[in-house]
Amino acid sequence: MKKINLINLLKAGGIYAVLFILLVIIVIQEPSFLSLRNLSNILTQSSVRIIIALGVAGLIVTQGTDLSAGRQVGLAAVLSATLLQAADNVNKVFPSLGEIPIVVV
Repeated sequence: MKKINLINLLKAGGIYAVLFILLVIIVIQEPSFLSLRNLSNILTQSSVRIIIALGVAGLIVTQGTDLSAGRQVGLAAVLSATLLQAADNVNKVFPSLGEIPIVVV
């Protein structure tokens, strides 16, 4: 019978133990944390980040290490926020852009 080494066990599953301890602490402080509505809310709010993380993880696994997804998401967020504030803000920020029709699919 193999003897389980505590250090090797902590190296292999230490992060899971920390996550479990944090989950227990949060549930003790806020019992409604594990409700179906809250879990659905957490998944809805993190769905975009999960999709981006899966794409980056796929690149890293295939050894095509490209970590520029964060920059692309940041640029898209800045442009979206600028363009969605008000119609006249577009001309102030991008004076040479002009009017561009938006196609809704």
